[in-house]
Amino acid sequence: MTGPLGLDAPVPEYPEVEAWRRSLDEPVRAVPVARAGPAHIATVKTFDPPLHDLEGRRFAGARRRGKHFLFPTDDGELVLH
Repeated sequence: MTGPLGLDAPVPEYPEVEAWRRSLDEPVRAVPVARAGPAHIATVKTFDPPLHDLEGRRFAGARRRGKHFLFPTDDGELVLH
């Protein structure tokens, strides 16, 4: 990210996002997904594959790329922003 003077500036929310990632890493590995679905239809941008396909699967932890959370499974990943 470039600051107002054209200099590289840190992104202030990254430490908070990383703290969330660390706090989620172990719990998401612990149990399989019991139920998956959008809280509201506007929160989902794609249905391929449908969210309910996550049910019964296990996440391999929590990662992040920028402000996106990535929850990998054995054949894909759930991405949240």
